[in-house]
Amino acid sequence: MKATDTSDGIRDSGLVSASHLEESTMVFDRITFDPGIMGGRACIRGMRIPVSVIVRQMAYGASFDEILEGYPDLTREDIRQAIEYAACLTEK
Repeated sequence: MKATDTSDGIRDSGLVSASHLEESTMVFDRITFDPGIMGGRACIRGMRIPVSVIVRQMAYGASFDEILEGYPDLTREDIRQAIEYAACLTEK
């Protein structure tokens, strides 16, 4: 299977090795929990932007660019890490 670059700037080979997942999900430095912000829900960089909102938008087909347009304080790495954090939760 040939790797392709998506419009979101993510390299997609269609396959992800288990070792890559283990390495990349170890640190979520952009995901924060603060009881004073959104009731302690997982948010992005201490902002009032819950991970669940970003993941839900992606689930309904929003592109990285559309999310960034709606949330200009976010970066592509913020979105990527939100998705990766949600994926990690499904493995527990």
